[in-house]
Amino acid sequence: MKVKTGNLFFGCCVFFLCLVYFLLAFKNPFKTNSLVSNLEPYPDTLYYSVPAWNLVNGRGFKMSAYGHEIKKITPPIYSLYLIPFFALFGDIRSYYFANLLLSFVSILVFAGIIRKVFGNSLFSLAIVLFLGFLFVTNYYFYNLPSLLMAENLTLCVLLILAFLLFVDISLKSVLISSFLGVFFGLIKFSNLSLSLVFLFLYTVKVFVGNKNKKFKFWYVGFLLLFSLFFIFYLISSGIFSGHVNLNKETGFSFGYFIKNLSFYLSALMGKDTRYLWYTKKLMARSVVVLAFCGVVAGLLMKKFRVLVLKLLFFLFVPVICVCFFYYADARYIFMVLPLVLILIGFLFFVLMKKFGARLSYLLMFLLMVFYVFEKDEGERRIVFFKKQVGLNFRHKEDPWNYLAIENFNNYFKNKNKDVYLGSFLPPFYVDIFSNHNYEYLPIFEKQEFSSGQKKVLDKFYSGELVEYYKSLVKNEKKVFVSNYYVNNSVGWRKVFDDLLANFDTELVRDGCLGSCNIYKLSLKR
Repeated sequence: MKVKTGNLFFGCCVFFLCLVYFLLAFKNPFKTNSLVSNLEPYPDTLYYSVPAWNLVNGRGFKMSAYGHEIKKITPPIYSLYLIPFFALFGDIRSYYFANLLLSFVSILVFAGIIRKVFGNSLFSLAIVLFLGFLFVTNYYFYNLPSLLMAENLTLCVLLILAFLLFVDISLKSVLISSFLGVFFGLIKFSNLSLSLVFLFLYTVKVFVGNKNKKFKFWYVGFLLLFSLFFIFYLISSGIFSGHVNLNKETGFSFGYFIKNLSFYLSALMGKDTRYLWYTKKLMARSVVVLAFCGVVAGLLMKKFRVLVLKLLFFLFVPVICVCFFYYADARYIFMVLPLVLILIGFLFFVLMKKFGARLSYLLMFLLMVFYVFEKDEGERRIVFFKKQVGLNFRHKEDPWNYLAIENFNNYFKNKNKDVYLGSFLPPFYVDIFSNHNYEYLPIFEKQEFSSGQKKVLDKFYSGELVEYYKSLVKNEKKVFVSNYYVNNSVGWRKVFDDLLANFDTELVRDGCLGSCNIYKLSLKR
């Protein structure tokens, strides 16, 4: 295939994949018909977004709300990436567009890797379409932009790192590889294992597969320089000091290994799993079967044997490392999905060599039809896709957290002194969307952001919380509370009822179908 024609067809394939992805992933973040405005899941999303949002609004790169600051416990790169989008749109929900851009880049790089592996041919474009379709129709991938999480950047950079393993060594590639390889861990600390795996594989590439001493010299120099910057950041920021994930209860231990290994292997085999609050399978069983066949086919072919072993090494070492972490969640291994899909390509390449391209094309087409019409959790996948597109463009999901804040803002329209509102919502979230016509108060001493490095709630009151409420009312402050988020955690309903029992209460505004009501407190008569 001629280069220009090949590039044109390749661009068309990528455009088609991006279009399918857009239909499945699209949300309007500035409307209240999706969950984007909830900024979930807490607390990670707030640690990523609040410093960037504060910087754009002239309050410094700080994890602070209402003038109270706590230590940042997440690395800064994803937050820094969000800054230009927050500045351009003036709305924190623009993170969705930042994530969507990363997804489009991920699709492009994924297609580029396939092209690098299987060559610039019509057959490789067919593999791009087939594997790309499996990639963009994965639920967790097209749902990813709506989540304010660093996994969006992790996936994109991981694919770029994988692409660099196939690029010829040059001064430019050595610079980019050493930079991304080192600082990959500053997107998420859980990326450190992936970072080390990449640096090991790239070091082998530089010193074993390359005879140019100049590139070896530059690679070592860049690696040492960036490593010094990395170490300097860790020391100067003190980010690991007292980190919540380094203590006995919420850290790493050999005792977690067997149980978590079973969980992650089950997820990789297409069985039921857990990803945040989602329970959909990480990948279809049919995809798992094809990937296994691809591994066998690749290992049997001398041309691809080393490459398959590299991909398996890149895939399983991070999975093994995360097994030592106390909490198992499929989001920690989701980024290996494109690597699993690439393995499928070896199967079709071998079939093409043995039986010709036409049979391979036919098989890919039939498998794609089977995949689309296959039942997934009792429903054919094509029906689910149709519902997802309908949800994105016609129907709605209610972002109740955001709607609750809107209800608060609508009631407190005018700026008044000495007005307080007690809420179970995190103060950082309320601070972002509040009209600031009321001061924030927690309702429970042990709600989110009340302990450890996340401890900030005690800065909003003094003494016992209930007594502080009473003192405010006695001093003729206007004190209100909302029942919103009361069912978020076990025991919060009782805490809320016990607080109200200390006062005479008046329902001054209802909202959210009764779930974000506002009550005014007054001393018992």
